[in-house]
Amino acid sequence: MSARDLTLFLIVALFGLRWVAVAAAAGPSSLVVWVVAAAVLFVPLVVCVLELGRRYPEEGGLYAWVKRAYGEYPAFMTGWTYWASNLPFFPGLLYFAAGNALLAIPGGARFGDSPVHIAGIALFGLLVAVIPNVLGIGRGKWVQNIGALAYWIPGAAVILLGTAAFLMYGSETPITVETVVPELSLDRALAWSTIAFAFGGVETASLVATQVQDPRRAIPRAVIAAGAVILAMYVLGTLALLWALPSGEISRIGGFAQAMEALGERAGVGGLGPATAAMLAIGGIGGVGAWITATARLPYVAGIDRYLPARFGKLHPRWGTPHIAILTQAAIAAVLIVIGQAGTTVRGAYDMLVAMSVISYFIPLLLMFAAAYRLAPAAAGQGSWVSQGMLRVLAMVGFAAIAVGTGLALVPAADETRPGLAMTKLLVLTAILLVAGSALYLRANRRRAKTPS
Repeated sequence: MSARDLTLFLIVALFGLRWVAVAAAAGPSSLVVWVVAAAVLFVPLVVCVLELGRRYPEEGGLYAWVKRAYGEYPAFMTGWTYWASNLPFFPGLLYFAAGNALLAIPGGARFGDSPVHIAGIALFGLLVAVIPNVLGIGRGKWVQNIGALAYWIPGAAVILLGTAAFLMYGSETPITVETVVPELSLDRALAWSTIAFAFGGVETASLVATQVQDPRRAIPRAVIAAGAVILAMYVLGTLALLWALPSGEISRIGGFAQAMEALGERAGVGGLGPATAAMLAIGGIGGVGAWITATARLPYVAGIDRYLPARFGKLHPRWGTPHIAILTQAAIAAVLIVIGQAGTTVRGAYDMLVAMSVISYFIPLLLMFAAAYRLAPAAAGQGSWVSQGMLRVLAMVGFAAIAVGTGLALVPAADETRPGLAMTKLLVLTAILLVAGSALYLRANRRRAKTPS
């Protein structure tokens, strides 16, 4: 794998379109936060993952490194929380798809704050994403392929049209030195943690680190190039939305459709908003289909398969798919879609699912950075492109960034109607996640102890 190949791999793995709307809704100060997040999270994460992957190329990635540094139980919790972080991610993406689906339907926007409509459409989208993938990859791939195409077109269109509108008409959101300075308040805490979360995913590079040609030269080049491109895409996307609409009017769910509608009206072209919303809805469903299939096999990569019931990994005799794993994940996603609405608004439910995704994903990264610090002396050696000291510094910076991001994710959004309930739900769901993982670990150990050697 060349530096160019690794660069493209990192771009595809990291960039997420829907986080742009979250950043734009938080205002121009998000532009600075994107840059800070890239420096304190993206760079340390890439360096630690690729350096540990070079030194310890065994299958399992994060799980294997934490096991080597701290033992079996922390390693299991790393793999468990890494897999489980996808469970709230699915319903969050389906809420995003449902909100845009309503914007695509004539008169549907008035139901955008209806929990019944959003949850109903999200559950229907879950069926559309899951059923073809249970019936085989040959059927499921069409959901993913169409979704991928539909997902990227609106992003490119908004950036191009937003830039053109800015050059002709200026910006709808004032962008000045004063407005881009992040405020020292908790009102935008969830947005800041989400921006940090948007740079996650680079740990997948551990699967290809050993295949990089001339790593001492290729890896630094790929990190710099991919980081610059991803950062530029996030910043340009955020700017395009801010240029198109005042930040206070941008929805965290329907921001892209709103922007395209406004840009179309300026150009005298109607229907761009609903068309954009329809494509994003299709893209969201396609994304769920792709990830729910991939993560059904993730326990075997994360090293936690032997702690789960054996039937979890069973393949269907006819379709050859891990149908029980897929359906189990779908059932949990359906439950989260419903309980996410309890006692809150649609936006509150969406924020809760995003925050839960952030927290559960950040837990294994905390353990990974801790492992990188402990393993730094052994990792730095022949073929290393960073020193032991630099690796430890980056591990500490990444750990601190993740710790702060986790804390910010616990803070309810400024427009949350019942902040106490929102925080309680997050804490309870996080506790359930950790207790369930610990229970599985203890159950598996007791079962092994009873098994004759």
